[in-house]
Amino acid sequence: MIRSKNTLTNILFYLSIGLLMISIHQSASYGFTRSYFIYMFAFSVFLWYSYRRTQEKRALDKSTPTLTVEKRPKPSEAIRKGAKKSSK
Repeated sequence: MIRSKNTLTNILFYLSIGLLMISIHQSASYGFTRSYFIYMFAFSVFLWYSYRRTQEKRALDKSTPTLTVEKRPKPSEAIRKGAKKSSK
């Protein structure tokens, strides 16, 4: 089964937010020391999300063609070239 990278990335984001909410609730109910592992799990899922998002942006940048723009001559250079052509 092929999964879209965007779908998994979105799931990771919402999972990290959900785990953060659960850990805050557990902290209020049982204390921070008992909910510490949930905080760390939420943080690691968020790091995984940010890594995937960065990789998707890099892949998108590589696949997008870039336009090359010719460099225009400075006005003073154009005048000099025009003067050289007219003097011949």
